[in-house]
Amino acid sequence: MKIIKTIKLQLQGLSTSISRFPVSTLLSFILFILLIMLNEGSANGSDTDFLEKMALVTTLGFFLSVSLTQVLVRFATKLPKIPVSLAATLGFMALYYFLFLNEINSVTMIRLSGTLIFLILTIFYSLKKKNDEHYERYVMKIFSGFFITFLYAAVVFLGISFIILTINALFDANIDGKWYLYTFYASTFIFGTPLLLSKLPTKDELVADTSYSRVFRALLLYILIPLIMVYT
Repeated sequence: MKIIKTIKLQLQGLSTSISRFPVSTLLSFILFILLIMLNEGSANGSDTDFLEKMALVTTLGFFLSVSLTQVLVRFATKLPKIPVSLAATLGFMALYYFLFLNEINSVTMIRLSGTLIFLILTIFYSLKKKNDEHYERYVMKIFSGFFITFLYAAVVFLGISFIILTINALFDANIDGKWYLYTFYASTFIFGTPLLLSKLPTKDELVADTSYSRVFRALLLYILIPLIMVYT
C-alpha cells in the first residue's frame, strides 16, 4: 500500500512539471517528435541535415528554458513567466541556429557541448544564488531526483518493451525493432523529462532537514559540488 502511494506521488509530479515548466515540457515533446522524424528520414535515405540541426538546437533550448524559468521565478516574479521564457528561448534557438549551425562538424559539436554544459550549470547556479546556505542539499535533491527518474523511466521502458516482445512472440506480429527505440524516446522525453523537472526544488522549498545516505552525501559534497562550483 505504501509503495502504491509513493508511486502515485511520483506520478503527480508530471502535472506539476507541466505547470512549472511549460516551455521546457513542450520542447521535450518537440525533441521526441524530431528524433522520430530523424530516424524515419535516415531509414528512408532522406536528407536529415535540417532535422539534425533542429534536434540539436532544441536540446539547447530545453536546458535554457529550465534555467531561465528558475531565474524568473526567483528573481523576476513580476514578469510573465511563460511569454518571457518562450520568447527568450526561441530567440536564442534562432540565433544559435543561424550563427553556429551552418554545418555539423567536430568544431560545431565541441561548441555545442560547451554551451550545453554551461546551460546545465546555470540551473545549479540559479539555485545557489537564492539559497546559498543549504546549497549542497539543493544539489543533492537534484541528483536524487535524477536517480529516481532514471529508475522510473527504466521501468516504463522495460515494461513496454516486454509487452512488445511478448506480442511479437505470441502472435508473430513481426513488430519492427524501431519501436523499441521509440519506446525509449517516449520513456525519456514524454515521461522521464517531466518527472525530472518536477524534482527540481521550488523557490520556497525547505530542504535543510532532508536526509541522504552517507555515501551519496560524500559523493556530492566532495566530488560533484566542488566541480560545479569551479565551473560556475
